[in-house]
Amino acid sequence: YTAKEVIGKNIKMLQPERIAREHDGYLKRYLETGVKAVIGTRRAIPGKRKDGTEFPAVISVYEIKTASTHQYIGYIEDQTEIKSLAEARAINTAALVGSADPFVTIDEMGLIMDGNPAVQRLFGYTVEEIKGKNVKMLMAEPHKSRHDGYLSRY
Repeated sequence: YTAKEVIGKNIKMLQPERIAREHDGYLKRYLETGVKAVIGTRRAIPGKRKDGTEFPAVISVYEIKTASTHQYIGYIEDQTEIKSLAEARAINTAALVGSADPFVTIDEMGLIMDGNPAVQRLFGYTVEEIKGKNVKMLMAEPHKSRHDGYLSRY
């Protein structure tokens, strides 16, 4: 949407129908009872694009009261990329942990950050024993003595 398309319209136009139909009721209850359901909180709800597609979002709603006005400010954060990264991380973690092949992750200095159970079967070290140590400890010569040079040229 462009700003012109949404300014002055009910915010529920940015929500899927199953959520939008409840919106005005929440607002009415708040104005009648003073009980806040959403105001001052962060909530994960789907948003709806102009083309009707949904996307994961987090909303925050704040209230502004003055002597002459009663307004709300809403912030919406598109979580599509974050959700995709989290899903990819979960898949990669499951693959790493469940793999019969040993895997370790290292930082830019070659220090081991994590590994899977297969590391112990092959090398005899638990992951906790090797975390923070240089990955070359798991290598045979001549690669062991050359490894730090490989990283510096990477």
